[in-house]
Amino acid sequence: MAPGLALLNRVHARRVAHGFCDDISTTRKIVELGLERPGLSRSEFFRFALSGTLEITQDPKAHRLEESRHYSLDVMVHDYFKRDGAIRFLDAGCGFSSGFAPTTTDTVAIFSRLGSPIKATALDTIVPEEMNGKTKVGILYLKADLFGSESSRLGKFDYIRCMHLLYYFSQKVAGEAVEKLIDLLAPGGVLAEDSLTTKRQTVVRLHQKGNGVVFQGDPYAEN
Repeated sequence: MAPGLALLNRVHARRVAHGFCDDISTTRKIVELGLERPGLSRSEFFRFALSGTLEITQDPKAHRLEESRHYSLDVMVHDYFKRDGAIRFLDAGCGFSSGFAPTTTDTVAIFSRLGSPIKATALDTIVPEEMNGKTKVGILYLKADLFGSESSRLGKFDYIRCMHLLYYFSQKVAGEAVEKLIDLLAPGGVLAEDSLTTKRQTVVRLHQKGNGVVFQGDPYAEN
């Protein structure tokens, strides 16, 4: 049954007030799935949206690394690093599927294949409580809100990926998140994100600490 116009407008107004994009179709899906609740915070709104599978994480079944969701992006980012020692990686808004984040696992495997050891942290509001603060397959899982105060205590990272998340938010909120993530980069570090442009198109950008935007486009074209 289609949601009533009054309810739809009420929920949509709350989402926009929370800094989400003015996208009525996403609001309609949240209402249709029965995920709307009065008085939700921004992170709670987003968690309910994810629990309704508005964003689908890569299937955790066995697959070739070349078929992984971020293979081309990870290879491109790897080429920016010319250093010894482990790469410190933060997957912000990692998603969660069957008890682990397969795209984070893939990135660890891709960098290892390319000869670069990597220390990974997977951050998301939907990390299960039993996994919070635990390490699995070399990945530290943290249940935290990217927009919350917890993120400032994460330390510094060489590679931060925040994909399939920021385009849910207005340009203002997404811009604030990008600035926060850049602050978490170590010198020379790289942030990969895909927020919306002024034309309301999604574009992948690589921000390198100290050098600004070093890539903007579609790194998946060859994948």
